Amino acid sequence: GIRPSCPVVALCNAVALYKLGTGFAMQSHGIMNGRRSRRQRSAVPKRVDHEARRLAIAEAIFVLIGSRGLEAVSLRDVAAQAGVSMGAVQHYFGSKEDMLLFALGHMRDRALARMQAELAATGEPTARETVRAAVRAMLPIGEQGAQEAIVAGAFFTVATVNSAYAEPLRDGYQRLLAVSR
Repeated sequence: GIRPSCPVVALCNAVALYKLGTGFAMQSHGIMNGRRSRRQRSAVPKRVDHEARRLAIAEAIFVLIGSRGLEAVSLRDVAAQAGVSMGAVQHYFGSKEDMLLFALGHMRDRALARMQAELAATGEPTARETVRAAVRAMLPIGEQGAQEAIVAGAFFTVATVNSAYAEPLRDGYQRLLAVSR
């Protein structure tokens, strides 16, 4: 290259080239005047409640089973119904069966919680109140109960040919019976 005769001119040229070079580099990385762009400043990782996300996916499965049946449930449809990406669904569940088994367990827990809340509201329930609470938890009364009846029916059908679904169903009824005693 060309060598300037004066060291001051050489230093000024070097500073100018440095500023020009870093300015270009900074602009290409979204940094203007040494500051990050608004999009980059707000790039703080979002806190996600993983259990809430899994439960939302289970609720989406219930909606899909109710509208199209168990066999029509796909990862893509579950992700769309839950408002998450397919990658998020796959992050939480290793397979479709894992996802469906989690949903089945959630359905059982939801019915049990409803029954326990009803029993807690009565204080010291009599045997009759306990039976009523158990029946209300299992019958298709109300929106949740109706949804659970459809979902349980779908899982009962699959459980006749796939024992992986039969065990959570048995466990659910054992837990309902244990609470009602």
